[in-house]
Amino acid sequence: MNDLIRRMAMLYCGGDLHAKSSNFCLVNRRGKRMAEGLVPSSRRGFTTLMASGKGEEIRVVLEASTRSRWAAGVLEGLGAEVIVVDPRKVRVIAETKHKTDRTDARILADLLRTGALPPALWRAPRGIRELRDQIRLRWGLVQQRSILLVRTRSMLASVGVSLGQRALAREATWDRILQRREVTPKMRRLLEILRQRVEALSSAITEVEREYAPRLEDPDVQRLQGIPGVGPVVALTTLASLGDPGRFRDSRKAAAYTGLIPSERSSGGHQRRGHITKQGPSELRRVWIQAANAALRMRDHPLKAWAQRLIYRRGRAVAVVALARRMFRWAFALWRDGKSFDARLATAC
Repeated sequence: MNDLIRRMAMLYCGGDLHAKSSNFCLVNRRGKRMAEGLVPSSRRGFTTLMASGKGEEIRVVLEASTRSRWAAGVLEGLGAEVIVVDPRKVRVIAETKHKTDRTDARILADLLRTGALPPALWRAPRGIRELRDQIRLRWGLVQQRSILLVRTRSMLASVGVSLGQRALAREATWDRILQRREVTPKMRRLLEILRQRVEALSSAITEVEREYAPRLEDPDVQRLQGIPGVGPVVALTTLASLGDPGRFRDSRKAAAYTGLIPSERSSGGHQRRGHITKQGPSELRRVWIQAANAALRMRDHPLKAWAQRLIYRRGRAVAVVALARRMFRWAFALWRDGKSFDARLATAC
């Protein structure tokens, strides 16, 4: 009875978040709008929103975005129950003819009220969120450094100086380059600027790696690194992206989350497969593609012969994605079951 009374009195709120201000629509159980409009995207603005509920319990639905994590935390701290959903799955918004921020908020409120929302997204605990931030920052720094190194090699190639892919990782190489006869004084000054920037980025990368270094001792990270071709960054990115293996029914569902599975279209009893869906975290797909490429360079990887046959039939690009998907499923199964890698059983995954 008490639960029924609580549900009768509960208010339902849809929110459309933006940087400076956000649209909210608050409705009661019957769908009557109790409050609607813009509030500042700040703690003070959200406090005003909660006050409009006049003490009643409020459930809020937000679409996942860069700001939704922060907004959900603030609203929960103010006493709201918060649900975060995938905006791609709230199709009714995309199909609305007159799409505005206000109609988005209204539709979200009604979907919440009527129980028609897609399943709520899993919200990672603080430790996982921090690891994700570290992994993403490291990748951004690595990208910036790669751009500068490509530019450096391009400048040197223009005067006939060729370098290996990893040559510029050594200080001695930079010293020798700056003394080359082909390098003019003006080019030398530009190369010195590039060297300073590359060294600064390398130091920043090392600092970020130092931040997450204690996590490398985690048994799950160690377990995943037992898979040939999987290094610490792949293992940490997997744990950070998935958070909890219990979220997924099996390794196929987990693989679907990575976006490494091919899209499917069925019509008239015929099933057609297309490109991979690319849903889920892009950094997770990226590291497993890297792991697959590393595996193909190994002499005795358990799946190398299988992958090479696939390369012959379908081409390297398709084979690398298929290998990445299969290796990921190994990793997920080991993580879920708390087991170590066994090459004899690997092909069964």
